[in-house]
Amino acid sequence: MEHQTEELSEMLTCIYLPDTRYAINQQMKELSDMLTCQVCWETLTHPIYRCKFEHLLCPKCFPTLTKCPSCREQLEPNLRSLSMERLADLVRIPCEYSDVGCPELLQPKTKQLHEETCGFGPGASVAQCPLVYSCSWLGSLGAIEQHVYDDHQDELVVTPDGAFTAAASSTALLEFDSALFVLRAESVTVADFTSHYVHVGHVAQGLRAAGARYRFKVRQEPDGAFYKGHVSDYRQSLQELAAAGGCLSFVTQVDKPDEVSYSGAIKKLPFQILIE
Repeated sequence: MEHQTEELSEMLTCIYLPDTRYAINQQMKELSDMLTCQVCWETLTHPIYRCKFEHLLCPKCFPTLTKCPSCREQLEPNLRSLSMERLADLVRIPCEYSDVGCPELLQPKTKQLHEETCGFGPGASVAQCPLVYSCSWLGSLGAIEQHVYDDHQDELVVTPDGAFTAAASSTALLEFDSALFVLRAESVTVADFTSHYVHVGHVAQGLRAAGARYRFKVRQEPDGAFYKGHVSDYRQSLQELAAAGGCLSFVTQVDKPDEVSYSGAIKKLPFQILIE
């Protein structure tokens, strides 16, 4: 146990010192290898069980054993490795699809969930460019952000304070808090009425897209009331969002001026909601 503690201390030191000997991804790979069940070889999360020599076991395998599979020592009931549970909170592991472009470094407890929905995975759905009316690009969900930076840098509006303005029936790419958003304002006329919709969507994939980290507020009239809503998946249709109360929506008569404009802001929430 003492030898393993010294080894762990040395590896953690390598991560934070400027003269580190390994690339970050390689260091995290070595740390994640330490967080492996000795029976099923799955990555360990809380709770982490052990034998008296610190061979680690997951909560599924531990109850099925009486002896450690590595050293054959008798297992004590409910003996946990609190130091390795702490490590599991600190370590970040590259996504399984990092070799094909996924940049995410993940906690062990979120790794499996991320990989099930990773935009670089083999089952990832094809998505359109956020500027759907002017760009015909199609690709994996995970590649959209890089596409925006490669092909739409000149159209990207950087907004340090999150503030934005928009005209009716327009689409704009926004960068705020080092994240990408698409602002969509759309008007649809049916019979004698025009329905107007405004939404801010998050251009992201995997867990970052699922986390409710941002909200937006927008108003039509300069002195009018603000509509407030959560930033959500940009791929949802505005009509679906309006039906669920997820965007600004209102109706005007056709014979009234439709040169409407909007103003608003994106705001970062002080916490992140993560449903597991």
